[in-house]
Amino acid sequence: MFDCDGVLWHDESLVPGAVQVLEHLRALKKKIIFVTNNATKSRKNYKKKFDRLGVQAEVDEVFGSAYASAVYISSVLQLPKDEKVYVIGQAGLEEELDEEGIQHIGGTDPADKTLDAFDITKFERDPKVTVVLAGLDTAINYTKLAKAMQYLTRNPGCRFIATNEDSTYPVAGGQFLPGAGAISAPLRYITKTDPLSIGKPNQAMMDTIKAKAEYASFVDQFDTFMFDCDGVLWHGDSLIPGTAQVLEHLRALKKKIIFVTNTATTSRKNYKKKFDRLGVQAEVDEIFGSAYASAVYLSSVLQLPKDEKVYVIGQAGLEEELNGEGIQHIGGTDPADKTLDAFDITKFERDPKVTVVLAGGDTAINYTKLAKAMQYLTRNPGCRFIATNEDSTYPVAGGHFLPGAGSLSAPLRYITKANPIAIGKPNQAMMDTIRANQEAQVYLLPPNPVQHHEAPALNPTEANTLISHHLGLDVYENLPDQVEGWWHKVTGWVYGNVVTNGVGQGPQDAVLIVIQSDHPEDFIPSDMKQSFTIPDAPSASMFTDLIHAYTERASHLFDSVFSSLSPLLAAIKETPAYKQLLDIFDLAGEGASHFVEEFGRIVEWVDEELEGKSKAAKSDEDKFSAFEVKGLAEVEKAYGRQSEQYITAAKSMQAVLSNPHLQERKVAVVVVPPEIARRQKRAPQSSADSSLVTTSSNKVVFSVSTCFKTNETCTEKTSSCSGHGSCNPVTIAGKTCYTCSCSITKNEKGRRQWWAGQACERLDMSTPFTLLAGTALVLIVLVVFSIGLLQAVGYEQLPNTLTAAASAHPKRE
Repeated sequence: MFDCDGVLWHDESLVPGAVQVLEHLRALKKKIIFVTNNATKSRKNYKKKFDRLGVQAEVDEVFGSAYASAVYISSVLQLPKDEKVYVIGQAGLEEELDEEGIQHIGGTDPADKTLDAFDITKFERDPKVTVVLAGLDTAINYTKLAKAMQYLTRNPGCRFIATNEDSTYPVAGGQFLPGAGAISAPLRYITKTDPLSIGKPNQAMMDTIKAKAEYASFVDQFDTFMFDCDGVLWHGDSLIPGTAQVLEHLRALKKKIIFVTNTATTSRKNYKKKFDRLGVQAEVDEIFGSAYASAVYLSSVLQLPKDEKVYVIGQAGLEEELNGEGIQHIGGTDPADKTLDAFDITKFERDPKVTVVLAGGDTAINYTKLAKAMQYLTRNPGCRFIATNEDSTYPVAGGHFLPGAGSLSAPLRYITKANPIAIGKPNQAMMDTIRANQEAQVYLLPPNPVQHHEAPALNPTEANTLISHHLGLDVYENLPDQVEGWWHKVTGWVYGNVVTNGVGQGPQDAVLIVIQSDHPEDFIPSDMKQSFTIPDAPSASMFTDLIHAYTERASHLFDSVFSSLSPLLAAIKETPAYKQLLDIFDLAGEGASHFVEEFGRIVEWVDEELEGKSKAAKSDEDKFSAFEVKGLAEVEKAYGRQSEQYITAAKSMQAVLSNPHLQERKVAVVVVPPEIARRQKRAPQSSADSSLVTTSSNKVVFSVSTCFKTNETCTEKTSSCSGHGSCNPVTIAGKTCYTCSCSITKNEKGRRQWWAGQACERLDMSTPFTLLAGTALVLIVLVVFSIGLLQAVGYEQLPNTLTAAASAHPKRE
């Protein structure tokens, strides 16, 4: 810890050597804290002085007595949110109190800046004031002292705190002026007590620094923070002080934020309007109301079949969320159920497709709804009883309460003698739903012959190790010692036996497909079983980086590489034929065009690689292919999960994944929730923060080819990378090994040559070939897309969206 005035500088003159000492300590990875008793400036303003003098400092490293006082009140005293502080001080002190979400009065209030006599008969003492905080105030006057005295002597338990005890403070020319301690002296004399002094060298400053460090340590432990809304973020339509600042701070730290509420009558889109109205940043995808959570639970956890239905007791918001998940439902706001007439069971046509009764808040609850729900629960075999939440009441304006969703489902509990599955907080079902909406799912081919009841959950590092090894991109001399036990366990889970790999095992044909979607069940073939999940998945853009890195590494291992991220293939969308494909799909907008473009690339690959139609390809070549599909989720968002457009797109993707030739290759299909992608756009994450493999120069390397323990071994085994590159260190799971990094050379005619292979032993012809064959390749893609699309759909009748623009009659292969 460093004091500032007199230690780092004198007024505006930096002490010689100060910068060098601080830089040396930072190079040694030491934590630096700057302390000052100046309470007239906020940390942000103090940071400007550091910048002006050329001293590296972050705002979080500066502990002025103003900031320390605010943190002490909020974190050590833990002042309740409805209590207030009377301030003797200036704008910097008020700014720090605001940052900590502390209510305050006095300070720079114009009403207190007066030399008129203080009239106690007109003074309205605020009973909420429980702290008087005195700092340096160059506008100190009798009114401020008189008000502070009233609070300290008349408000029970009011505490007296001083920013510091300095009797004077230095100014230019070696002069001194009255300090904060002198300003609070009259109140000491009046109350016959010393204030709790925060600034150095008092223990309170150390307690504050410790409290802040403990808070930072606590926050660092978690990647995701969940907040209730009513009573935590707001009361009614009044935002709780400090709410916006806390959320902004967590976002600045790249934390994921989730809002949970048991309100089941409002959809997330409508709930978002309240956040906007109160000035709280929130995205629809961050809000988990019990209505949305119930819908996701049905679709993703229970995985309700498409042909089954839900009988709803609830309002429009609940129905809207069910529609969003593509779940068929009846009841709810149906006018036929909104009646007070007697229920005639002889006219009731029970729907055998109803397998769930979902009960939420419903201000139009009636006997007919209860009677129909009873029929489904007691007469439809296996019909499940689910409640959005168990709240017996819910709060309304004026401190009143009304019957809640739990009380409305009570008659059905009493009838069935069974408790429903309750989705809302604090039930486990809410956590299962949130987890299902956050995790990435991985499917590996060939599949494990031994099926498990539940796919194992891996962290990103473990998942990366397993995927890259499965695709043949990591070939070690020996498996790293520290992961050997884990490797034996996981490969037993995923493959049904222990898998090892070593030098001499060349790569085989491999395919990586990354798809952004919340609903893998819509397009993953039924016989393709989940291999493992990544509950705390990296952002979707990290998976884009994964494709780039895997493709780059594959260029040194495989004979040919096909990547959907090739800039050349993006030229498809500029052609008239591409726009015609959009018309055939009857889609419009950027998301639709993304899907058609992405799907076209996959179909080209299916046609040329899987079906073996490429004359140029050699049968004994090892091929690596990688694809990314973002457009499927964008089509769903634009048209809805039950739309013909989305169903067409999903079935087309399913047809590609069902291709029997895919089973002959090593395949990894990764399904990433699109919410992760949207969060990434708001808060970009540095690649250095990921738990992925990195080189010594901090460049992300997701996987490594043959990697040797020493530079000497790499040089010897690869004959110095065949003279076309060099052995460079990379770090895997905390250990360093060495692999060839190939270079570009020039031949005798001065033309560039690209080298590839595990030992940079062969020329890479893909780059110059791509430059020469660009125009022809685009034409091939367009032709193959049209043929491949029909092959993918097979003998089933094509949806209308495929046929409307081309023919009035159904098309078949």
